[in-house]
Amino acid sequence: MERLFKNGVYNMIKAEKIEDLYAAFEPYPLDEPTQINDFFVDTYEARGTNAVKVMSYALEYSQNPYMKILFMGHRGSGKSTELSLLKEKEKDKFEIISFHIQNEVDTGNMTYIDFVFAIMSQIIKYIEENQQLKFKENDLDELYEYWFGERIIEKTEIDYGEAAVGFKAKLSFLNKIAITGGGILKTGSESKKSIRKKIEPKISHLIMLMNQMIKRINDHLENKGLLLMVEDLDKISIETAETIFIKYRKIWLDLNVRMILTFPIFMAYNSQYNMINEDIDLSCMLSLIKVKNQNKEDYDIGIDTLKKIVEKRADITLFENDALEFMIKKSGGAIRDLFEMIRNASFEVLLHGGRKITQTEAIRAYTQLKSRNERLIRNDDEVEKLVQVYHDPQLLTTDDIMMTLLLKGLVLEYNGERWCGIHPTVEDFLIEKGKIVVRRINEEA
Repeated sequence: MERLFKNGVYNMIKAEKIEDLYAAFEPYPLDEPTQINDFFVDTYEARGTNAVKVMSYALEYSQNPYMKILFMGHRGSGKSTELSLLKEKEKDKFEIISFHIQNEVDTGNMTYIDFVFAIMSQIIKYIEENQQLKFKENDLDELYEYWFGERIIEKTEIDYGEAAVGFKAKLSFLNKIAITGGGILKTGSESKKSIRKKIEPKISHLIMLMNQMIKRINDHLENKGLLLMVEDLDKISIETAETIFIKYRKIWLDLNVRMILTFPIFMAYNSQYNMINEDIDLSCMLSLIKVKNQNKEDYDIGIDTLKKIVEKRADITLFENDALEFMIKKSGGAIRDLFEMIRNASFEVLLHGGRKITQTEAIRAYTQLKSRNERLIRNDDEVEKLVQVYHDPQLLTTDDIMMTLLLKGLVLEYNGERWCGIHPTVEDFLIEKGKIVVRRINEEA
């Protein structure tokens, strides 16, 4: 399968030769109906839950027009594809504004103000692109005055000139604010500190003005409701996540709109998670596809499901069966890690003039992933916690070390019985170092 840009969208084609494998397994979501029809595999039995149905039921049956949903899961577990499925399912009932926060602000240095600004920018962009909504001429007046009158963005960044007159002129100005402000908040310039400092004492007023705009949009949508989906929040740091979801959550929770936010799985292990959960209408988990049970035995349903995902994207004859199964098991069910190993293995095949991935290339690709994960283990406390998780998949207590290991993907959580395992590459490393002693059945006898 190769990915060719067509009107800004990847055109996905199944891989028929070894040269196609890298493109076939790039870690991009299935975000078009044709891609979903051709390449989607039902993974719900292997995951232990159907996240799309759960969120769909919540949206459709709840009487809360401002419902907030947290959608959590490991990086690369398939959340974006699931959200694409949900968009397709709900498109006739909701007007959906969906965006990736990483495209809007510097997530490595993000504050709650940046988060609110990014949402406001998306609302302005939506109005700009849907002028058939027929807003009244004065509908933008207050939001316009907030930005024009206060000169929140420096004059060097925005040419204020004379006050704009008319709806289109004010919308054009607000669009410049969104684009310019977003650029400042994304690049990490000194100007971002100035913007934050000026917005912070007026953030409640900005939320009120945003709610006015949301209400006006909803009034024009007639039988539909507005739904915001914000992706990539699961990729932020622990410090940023605590800022957004704990310290300042009440700010954005005051937005009068349905929202689905991707949520860092490690935050479910935060001591203040119950506080978050009390303010949220639904927390939904997209589990990894388990390849082993808690007793360390192979889970055939999960292994077969991952094989089906690979078969959808590539001619299965490009893999020796043992090689594919080896990579599946060593991925721990993390789709992103499986795809990475397949891509790296395909390069190994090309380097050595082969025509299919054998066990030799699979082991080389696994070794690269293993080396990367080994380097993520920072101290003896992390080693001790990893050993604990290996021996007890359902720990009684959690702590900051557990959060860090989940963030790094060294500990993996599985649904159904809700248990954790350590990544197979990390397990192998700790066995090699003598930190984990594997006892065989015949040895115990």
